[in-house]
Amino acid sequence: GNTIRFEVSPQADATSFEWEFPNGWTGASSTNVIDLTVNAASGPVRVYARNACGRSLTAPVVPVTVTPNPTTVVSITG
Repeated sequence: GNTIRFEVSPQADATSFEWEFPNGWTGASSTNVIDLTVNAASGPVRVYARNACGRSLTAPVVPVTVTPNPTTVVSITG
């Protein structure tokens, strides 16, 4: 699959970040930046800020729709 970088602004009180992404995608990060390898599954990417008090209640949501590349047809004549 292709790798896509997601980034959110640093948060002053955050000590780490928690990322959620569609099943089948791979990646890991506890910072405000993550590189995700995507597969055919579409879905939301969410990130939560964490600190000593816990996890933020809301998370920015980025809906991602994966569209397969068109099949290239090559015709050779002659």
